Amino acid sequence: MGSSGRIRVGRRRRPWWRSKRRRTQALQHARRVLLWAGAVIGGSCAISLALCLPSIWRAATEGRDTLLDGSDAVLARNDKLALDSFRRSRDVLEGTEERLSSAFAWPLKVVPFASAHVRAAESLSRAAARVADLGVVVAEVITELPEHELQLIDGQVDLGVVQRVSRLLGSRLAGISEIPDIVDGIPSGWLLGPLRYARQQARDLLPDAVEAIEKASISLDALPNLLGADRPKRYIVAFSSLAELRGTGGLYGYVTELDAADGDLDLADTSGEPLDLFPPPAAVGLTYPDWFSDDFRVNSGIFLNINLTTDFPTVGKFIVETASAVLGNVDGVIAVDPLAISSLLRVTGPITVPTWNGEITAENVSEIAHNDVYVQISDREGRDDFYEQLVRTTFDRLTSGDIRISPRSAGAIDAAVRGGHLRMYSEHAADQAMISRLGLSGSVDHDRATDVLSLVSENASGNKIDWYLRRDVQYRVRLDPESGVGKADLVATFRNTAPASGLPDYVIGSLAGGLARGSNRSLLLLIRAPPEKLDSLQIGDDDDPTAVREREGRLRSYRSSLEIPAMSGITLKASSTTPGALIGDGTRRTYRLEVLPQALAHPDHCEVVIEVPRGWSARGRTRFSGDLTRPLSFDVEFTRTRRATFVDEVILDPARAIGRFLGGLF
Repeated sequence: MGSSGRIRVGRRRRPWWRSKRRRTQALQHARRVLLWAGAVIGGSCAISLALCLPSIWRAATEGRDTLLDGSDAVLARNDKLALDSFRRSRDVLEGTEERLSSAFAWPLKVVPFASAHVRAAESLSRAAARVADLGVVVAEVITELPEHELQLIDGQVDLGVVQRVSRLLGSRLAGISEIPDIVDGIPSGWLLGPLRYARQQARDLLPDAVEAIEKASISLDALPNLLGADRPKRYIVAFSSLAELRGTGGLYGYVTELDAADGDLDLADTSGEPLDLFPPPAAVGLTYPDWFSDDFRVNSGIFLNINLTTDFPTVGKFIVETASAVLGNVDGVIAVDPLAISSLLRVTGPITVPTWNGEITAENVSEIAHNDVYVQISDREGRDDFYEQLVRTTFDRLTSGDIRISPRSAGAIDAAVRGGHLRMYSEHAADQAMISRLGLSGSVDHDRATDVLSLVSENASGNKIDWYLRRDVQYRVRLDPESGVGKADLVATFRNTAPASGLPDYVIGSLAGGLARGSNRSLLLLIRAPPEKLDSLQIGDDDDPTAVREREGRLRSYRSSLEIPAMSGITLKASSTTPGALIGDGTRRTYRLEVLPQALAHPDHCEVVIEVPRGWSARGRTRFSGDLTRPLSFDVEFTRTRRATFVDEVILDPARAIGRFLGGLF
């Protein structure tokens, strides 16, 4: 304050952004900072890449090659080479995993494009290292087996060896369950070619490899009891032909008996058509499950229709109850068809039988047993003799020969199990639990699935025409994360490739009146999840066919029929709504689909598309195209994208609140 009493006001400084000179200085400073930051980040990434790239390259070359060498050595039964290869592969892959999870890789993990590739390489290395470790375990197990194979000598399995190997394998499988989770966790975004190919290979191959090893462990656990270690066991072997379809495969036209005691297998004298050996099932008082329909109860009273249901534990129970009326105590059932016989012939080698001119091999047995026998052997007695000789000769090789089960032949048997061609049932709860874990049970119980699809054809012509049946199935699902509802469209094309002439009546004729030669008349069973609602059904030109709603265990089913003239086809179209197809809340949802194959002489061609809802990302398989030779499981986790979350929480939620407020006012 001056002497005059006036207050002096200083000049206000102008903001820097209004000064051209100061703006220029600030921009230059920012540019220098960015350049320095870029240089630091770029240099760090270059150093990180220089340190990590050799490890990645070594994993992709030496680690992968030694892993494949170990696999080939297992198949060649060279346990020393397998053990050495798997150990070297494990060391390389674990070293890569350690390097990529260390601080050396951090600079690359903060760069958006590079981070996805580093995380993918890290996950792939971790998964491959676990597989290599499993390979070491498998190689060690093989060294414990006599001559490096599981042997069946004169029908006898050394249960002591089995139990020792089972303990060794079981004690080393603690970390196996994490491999599918590691594979699922591989980043799903765009990757460069080599990593993208490796990711696809991991997703396609590793889950099956893990499942195979788990099944091997379960098999070794189950084998002693199934082979009579605890008490002698009596099994009915039921053979079916897929040329005349039923719910669990084909019509059972031949049965025999297999006895097991303390690892020793013997084929008993019981042999022949079930109609000749056993009383009608209706006469023995079958134990029906509460979900069994009246129509099923009537038809299952005839042995030829005992397996119209698709639930094999129910069918197995019926066969045990029917056979026990004549044989006394029966412990279980083993169901086989010509494709199961094919898998067994890969173990036993080719066979010859008196009623057939030529060698029967794993490659030709299906066509011979499903079609050629009906064409070349005109009398029923001759065909019955052929099937008896086919089944008993195959099983006689198992019970009296020197059989060595290699990984490749075990894989062939597992393929028959997956396709539903080999089924087993036991009256004993502990054995049945093991059978279920092995995938042998053929049960319709699928409690974890939120959606289920199975399409089942059953011969209603009384002939052997189903060798000529081909089916193509397309299934597309649209999911609503807000309501959890799934909308599905099914398109199934049935093609009858049988001619109207030139084949015996037993093949293309019919016991059903009024059916033209070469026509295929079938009952059709569409099996879905319990809450599913069928919105529409069209079969050929019929927009409103009769569809009887029933149950298959806890699942919902619809029974209808169709007729396909010779050398033609028909299309089924169905639309449905499934509440609760998506489960979860917040920003995550889960959809679980099970597609169950029917055991057919020629597997379905199947296409599945699960549409990813807009604003959501998916982890897990959403597409499939190929032959349906095994059950398909789709376990898909949906996560709301950040953009969709922002739009929903910042824009849509307030808009909905305002709408509710205004709605309350007016």
